[in-house]
Amino acid sequence: MIKTGKISIIIPYFGKWPEWADYFFLSCSLNPSIGWMFFTDCPIPHFKAENLHFHCFSLQDLNQLISRKLELDIEIEYPYKLCDLKPAFGHIFEDYLSNSEFWGYGDMDLVYGNIREFFPDTLCKDYDIISNHPDFITGHLCLLRNKPQITRLYQSGGAYKDAFRNLNYLGFDEQLIIVGIPPDPGRGRQGKKLNLGWHILVNILIRPFRGLIPGRRFRSQQKEKRKGLRDFTSIVKNAEAEKPSGSVIKKPSSQT
Repeated sequence: MIKTGKISIIIPYFGKWPEWADYFFLSCSLNPSIGWMFFTDCPIPHFKAENLHFHCFSLQDLNQLISRKLELDIEIEYPYKLCDLKPAFGHIFEDYLSNSEFWGYGDMDLVYGNIREFFPDTLCKDYDIISNHPDFITGHLCLLRNKPQITRLYQSGGAYKDAFRNLNYLGFDEQLIIVGIPPDPGRGRQGKKLNLGWHILVNILIRPFRGLIPGRRFRSQQKEKRKGLRDFTSIVKNAEAEKPSGSVIKKPSSQT
């Protein structure tokens, strides 16, 4: 088995721990071969486990780190926007990953089961990127090999610059969405269900025809090169197609 710290999951979290945080931390602790790194301004929880590591970080601290590492002027105001930056976490937090063979990212709105049951050593040996879905990169859990070609893969095509600077969440970490989601939790709170429903409806209706609609968000002088590299899923799929020796991405098979 890969020892604790060889796989590191990075989760920045700001504001207030959710009510189910103890259950989440418990599920992380029950995956002892995985190291969990939390960068947060929340109080350090009483829950203790050797594979859980908490780093005191303000959102401003993270903005400065991101801007320095990525050489971009980034000023994230609302934490939800950080989802767009997940594919860059291995680059942003590289100073914390020197002993890790894999790094990854996840979410706190779930409870993890036995992750290594689905991500065994044989899978980690043969693949550089492991996602939970065969068709797109999953934001709730994804592992990437800790080597420069993979850690900086998100830069392919250059679309990340516009995506990271955009104030709305664009789905760069999974699949580009047509209508950006404002990350401000207070915006449109009264009509939250209606706004979310409209967003889902528009994406469902437009997504099949998005190739026929001129894109405005990610235009540049390299438009043709970037046409198929608009989000991390398309970037990974492109890398997979170009790799002569086989796949870069793998969906773990279910084991019972």
